[in-house]
Amino acid sequence: MRKINSLLFAATFSGMLFSCGGGNDQSTSSSLTDEKPAETVTQPPAETASDQPQVEEQKAEEETAICLWGSVGLRETSDPKSKYLTSIKFGELVTFLGEKKEDGKRTYIKIKSSDGQIGWANEYLFAVDAQRGVVTKEMRIYSKPDFMTKTDKKLAMGEVVAILNNPDIDGFKEVVGKEKATKGWVKSSSTGLSTEQIDLELVGEWKRINDTKDNAAQRVLAQEILDNADYSTSSFYVDLQERFGAEAQVQKIIDEETEEETAEIKEIIEEEISEEQGEEATQSPAPELAPDEL
Repeated sequence: MRKINSLLFAATFSGMLFSCGGGNDQSTSSSLTDEKPAETVTQPPAETASDQPQVEEQKAEEETAICLWGSVGLRETSDPKSKYLTSIKFGELVTFLGEKKEDGKRTYIKIKSSDGQIGWANEYLFAVDAQRGVVTKEMRIYSKPDFMTKTDKKLAMGEVVAILNNPDIDGFKEVVGKEKATKGWVKSSSTGLSTEQIDLELVGEWKRINDTKDNAAQRVLAQEILDNADYSTSSFYVDLQERFGAEAQVQKIIDEETEEETAEIKEIIEEEISEEQGEEATQSPAPELAPDEL
């Protein structure tokens, strides 16, 4: 028993010595390198696109605008005294670039002309977000998109108008005429309003023919149009054909000859009546005189 206890004591003492020696080795190794444990640096998470502040550019989409006045000046800036660039004519299409400026009285819009010049003009003189149209037969104007709001105003054949790109309401579309003198609604189903390029191209010549006072000159101008088959699908070509075409000319000659013959016959009849009245006046007996007049 005493022997076993001696062995246990020796084993315990040896373990204690080993434990102390191991600790000194670890401490010595650490002091030689003199290196500090690497510090772990925590980086903040990278900002994603959604975390970064967003800068939105508030700019309207480009839209088509139509000049409603006879001639509008395009200027370099919104200042009406700024450099003059060019003139925009009635019915001319321009591109509204989405920018507006107000000076307290008027609103100016930035536009690009058909030849690429960019400048500013008075917004009131244009129909923005619209398409160009021409009246091919007389149309009634309504003050609202309702059949009960018929007015006395009409769009005459040949008038160029701006058709606003608003959605149709109950079968009506909104139109604006030259200098906004005519503004209202027309029936969407009407065939009297055309946006065809051929009609828009020919309407100017059609008006020029109508404005010519001399009949012979009218026929010459009309024939120039009728000789061009490319215009044959236009409503204005059809109108000229009915008025100045070969058949129309034949009928006109017949009518003119008939009028001349009628005038000649009327003149002959009037001459005969005048002659008869003269003969009666010559052949009538002299009035008898009263006794007191002898």
